[in-house]
Amino acid sequence: PVPADQMSLVAVMLFDFQDRKFPKRKRQRKGEIIETVRDVENVLLRFKVKLAAALGRCRIKHNHLCIECFLPEGVKKNQEMAVKLPLYTWVNTLKTSLDEVQSVLRNAGFSQVKSIEQLEGHTFCQDPHCGDTLVFPAQLKAQLYFTKLLRDHKLIAR
Repeated sequence: PVPADQMSLVAVMLFDFQDRKFPKRKRQRKGEIIETVRDVENVLLRFKVKLAAALGRCRIKHNHLCIECFLPEGVKKNQEMAVKLPLYTWVNTLKTSLDEVQSVLRNAGFSQVKSIEQLEGHTFCQDPHCGDTLVFPAQLKAQLYFTKLLRDHKLIAR
């Protein structure tokens, strides 16, 4: 039995595993994963086939179109807000310069704006507090992940 205080962790991890088709996480350095999280992950992985089948039956029984319907409201709201957040990237000055990255982006059709509030379409801005940080609109996340800047680790996204 899972303690009541860990049920939300189990729900979030189960959703994540189901969404990613239950792959085993790459081995992390010791201390990077909290022991409780590792324990829950191991239990979920051990029962992944049964869990996937049970989730499928529950979706059918409750007429849910997707697994997200099982998430607590607070988690759903956090996830919706996270999708709308701008993408912050860091210019890896060990491999390139801020000017070079900005030039590559302009040549790729991006325009630089002065503030985060002006981000829309193919725009980016420099973070006012951290000079080697560039910010992009949320809807460009997928597109940016396929650029040469990210592939060559000249621009780091988190």
